[in-house]
Amino acid sequence: MEKSKEDPDVSSSQANAQVDNKHKPTPTQDVEKAPSATPKSPAIDYPSGINLIILVVGLFLAALCVGLDRTIVSTSIPKITSDFNSLDDVGWYGSAYLLTNCCFQLFFGNFTQNSHAELGRSDRGKSRGGNRRCGHRFRNSYCAMGGSVVIAQITSPTLGGVFTDKVTWRWCFWINLPLGAVTLLTVLFLVKIPADPNRKMTGTIKGFLDRFDLIGTLILIPWAICLLLALQWGGSQYSWNSWRIILLLVLFAVLFVPWGFIQYKQGSKATLPLRIIKQRSMASGMIYMFCLFSAFFVIHYYVPIWFQSVKGVSAYKSGIYFLTMSAGLSLTVIASGFLTTRIGYFVPNMIMSTILSSVGAGLIYSFDPHTSIGLWVPSLIIMGVEIGIGAQQPLMVTQTVFKGPDIALSTSALIFTQALAGTIFLSVAANIFQNQLISQIHKLVPEIDPRDMIETGASSLLQLLETRFPQHLNAGLTAYNNAIRQVFLLPVIFACLNVIPDAFMEWVSPVKR
Repeated sequence: MEKSKEDPDVSSSQANAQVDNKHKPTPTQDVEKAPSATPKSPAIDYPSGINLIILVVGLFLAALCVGLDRTIVSTSIPKITSDFNSLDDVGWYGSAYLLTNCCFQLFFGNFTQNSHAELGRSDRGKSRGGNRRCGHRFRNSYCAMGGSVVIAQITSPTLGGVFTDKVTWRWCFWINLPLGAVTLLTVLFLVKIPADPNRKMTGTIKGFLDRFDLIGTLILIPWAICLLLALQWGGSQYSWNSWRIILLLVLFAVLFVPWGFIQYKQGSKATLPLRIIKQRSMASGMIYMFCLFSAFFVIHYYVPIWFQSVKGVSAYKSGIYFLTMSAGLSLTVIASGFLTTRIGYFVPNMIMSTILSSVGAGLIYSFDPHTSIGLWVPSLIIMGVEIGIGAQQPLMVTQTVFKGPDIALSTSALIFTQALAGTIFLSVAANIFQNQLISQIHKLVPEIDPRDMIETGASSLLQLLETRFPQHLNAGLTAYNNAIRQVFLLPVIFACLNVIPDAFMEWVSPVKR
């Protein structure tokens, strides 16, 4: 008779095999239990409909604030210097904002690496981190919002001129309150990014400091202040061999050592990782941005001074005149994206921008008291066109060559470079202007005390010359114009220097990738 299926021997052997199989790990179980495995990130619920519209408007206003704050006081500075009798402080009016922007840019850029600090996304840059909220298919459109920063930087002098002449220049600062309130409410109620289990943050103070490099940021602030004070005071208030200037330069060099050491020790956690800035396109992009925006800020702040002092126009009119630059930019800031797509590479736009900036800066350097509208209008249009073509290219290159979290770090580093350029060279320009003004007055109109012109303020220059020194009106204007022309030499130099990053930038294609 055949053995039953319930044979105890067979059942026993099968049971033992099952027990052995249970204790024997399978390949799948090994993978699941492996410490290297990471839990899946939670899906992000992208906003849509009215929520998406409100979110984009809020982020647009944040980007607008960034652009306005950088340059809105440029047409107000002559009036401010007249109100406070402080032409020698002209460098601080522009660089004070850029100083804090520069020092905290890397700190807030690092916030995007932490899922517990999503609020930093709205404050870094200020809207750069919002890419994640709109989904992949909206990112190209969202990136165009970065152009709103550049457009705001160009149009803000006109708005500043309107505030200065029609209301008060203090509105250049008060305007941030309503715009910032909308952005704050948008972030608080609509930005809801779930916590990512893959990104853990230690609960200790040391973990917080390591995560955000707060110590490095605190070192960066006095480092930048020492440099600015040295550049502002050297050769004007104190001689370059004065103990104050030497001490400031020594402190600048000494403070750079611990900051650089922290960046090196932090490795991939650093706010400015070496692996990022050593990448060829990134290094070229930072040099390009530094040169481009050094020229941009100098022109943006000193052309209105030239209009109001040498040409004798009001703040409102100087802002209207500056619209010629915004016209050139508006035509190209968006068109440059289509041009890049058509050509297939970023570098041609950068080369075109360098050529145009050299021509435009050279024309601006030729300004004199008799310069007609036929020269300064095309000069400013050319400068607007070159900014529109070139300003976004390094940002787009880094978003092509980098992936994942490195995109946020590289973008933050480039914005840091923009602010650093303005911070340094607005102070350098102020130093050159003041020293050259004193020199030109002694040379052309020794009868005038330089302190009279410095303490008068830019917008009151013509009134001073017409009432107190009418016989020296032309010579006084020429001296003032010559001093500003020496400042305009800086954009010419930086425009020519941009051929270096143009030559070393990688020819990557957004289309092919």
